[in-house]
Amino acid sequence: MTRRDPSTLWPRPQTSHTLGTHAGSSIRLYGSWSGRLTPRVSWPQGQVSQIRSILATEFRPKVGEIMGCEASFENHVVISCGTLRPELDHLQETGFLNARKIFYTAPGLHEDYRKLKAQLTDRLEQAVEYSKNIIVVYGGNCYLDLKKAPPEHVDDLLNRSEGNISRTKATRCIDMLVNAEDREGIARGEKVYWITPGWVRYWKAIFAGWDEAKANETFPRYDKAIVLDALGFYETCSLERPEAILELADWMGIPIEPYSITLDRLMGLLSDAIGAGELGRGDPKGHGGHGAS
Repeated sequence: MTRRDPSTLWPRPQTSHTLGTHAGSSIRLYGSWSGRLTPRVSWPQGQVSQIRSILATEFRPKVGEIMGCEASFENHVVISCGTLRPELDHLQETGFLNARKIFYTAPGLHEDYRKLKAQLTDRLEQAVEYSKNIIVVYGGNCYLDLKKAPPEHVDDLLNRSEGNISRTKATRCIDMLVNAEDREGIARGEKVYWITPGWVRYWKAIFAGWDEAKANETFPRYDKAIVLDALGFYETCSLERPEAILELADWMGIPIEPYSITLDRLMGLLSDAIGAGELGRGDPKGHGGHGAS
């Protein structure tokens, strides 16, 4: 694989418009191409915790307003892939995801279906000890055992498990944040490898089974990677640990850029799963590979 000049791996600055500020601080609301708004920060290094505190308190009452509903998860247990832990932790901290208990499987288990099956089965068995109402935050494409005839999907595992189980109606973690149509608009004709803050944080675990040959075969077909970021993660990481992003970009051999989103879609999928039970498993079929455009 032809390696690019490291300077080209760092993202180009994004054009954005300051739409408002909060209490004279450096918190600003930026607009994206879709017209959605998401909190972004510009704060001196070392004060990021103050940003999180303000967002978790002063913006907390607006969570329900954004969704236009009063979803409550207090009688539910949530099981999720660890890759989405940053987003779910944020929803828990802001009071939206008030689940009785949240269990996580290790990030990146879609690369090892045997481990995924074992961990998901274990978490399901633990979950029923807290509530029979279980929401599984996994995409329909995240588990596939082709050695079974017919092939076994994640919903097949859930159907055999105890409890009133529903699953978020999406194909994968990327799809839970931004749907395919909106991703196409964000890509603007470029071939994009989509990732999330969890992918940046846990990439060595996610790609643990990859050798250089597989990386060389996969990533050069993409123009760039885009981090779908609803948390200000990329900006914080750029200030505090820029080498983490550069290391991943160098390993992939393509530039990495952030794209600001909201968590509206994920919140909607979680809300839809409340009380869905057997009707909420979603469609096990979906789009290509986990990072593909």
